[in-house]
Amino acid sequence: MRKGIKFGLVVILGLFVLSGCGNKENKADKKENSDATASSEKKVAKVILEIEDHYQTNEKGEFIIKGKATEGASIAFDIAYGEGTKADKNGDFELLCTVPSTEQTEYKISAFRDGVITEKVISVALNSDYITSKNKEEEEKNAEIEKQKQVAKEKEEKKNQEEREKRDKELANKSNPKESQAPSSNSSESSVSESEARMIQATAQIAIKRNGYEDDTSSQLKDWTINKMKYEDTYRWTAVTQSSNNGRVKVIFDWTGKDENDLIIKYLLIGGNEILNNLRQ
Repeated sequence: MRKGIKFGLVVILGLFVLSGCGNKENKADKKENSDATASSEKKVAKVILEIEDHYQTNEKGEFIIKGKATEGASIAFDIAYGEGTKADKNGDFELLCTVPSTEQTEYKISAFRDGVITEKVISVALNSDYITSKNKEEEEKNAEIEKQKQVAKEKEEKKNQEEREKRDKELANKSNPKESQAPSSNSSESSVSESEARMIQATAQIAIKRNGYEDDTSSQLKDWTINKMKYEDTYRWTAVTQSSNNGRVKVIFDWTGKDENDLIIKYLLIGGNEILNNLRQ
């Protein structure tokens, strides 16, 4: 009986010892896991960034940055350009960069981790072939822009000219409907010489003043539209321009083109006001 009791006590004691050992091992495992987790989640106070100060591009404007940084740090080439990589577990990294233009030779390299950032400015020497290529691209781009502007300008000028001619025709039809509907069989347009245009321009400006208006029309012939047409035994001249204060000005004369004394004003329109209309006479 006593032997049975002793055996039972030994068994219970053994189980208690084993249980205690198991708890110690579990606690040790938990502690190790906790330490490992804490180590991996530990934030850095400073980010390392070790790179060279000077670089040289190739003919494509590319260069490679090799360096060391804090493990897991994000490396960026001048953040605005979006090129980046990460440092590996040894802190090594390699980053292919492309310069955006020939106008900039200094760039900022950044290393970032856990809200901590370290920056360093590098200088980049540009390959001569790259510079030539970029300059050519820029010239071609500017040439294309200028070409598009010129085309747009010509279209606008053509449109304005067509609108002016349309208005002039409509006005002429209103002023002398019979003449516009049944033109003389011997009517024909003729070219205007510079001296003739000068005479018509000067006479038109005099007519504006004589009728109580300030003459602020352009002295440049390019700002005037002057035409002549054979009409019976003389020529009918039409001069159209813009006045800064009075708006559109239109003057019509009958003139042989020879003697300035036989130049007769037949029609005068200033800013929408019909000052004179002797076209029916």
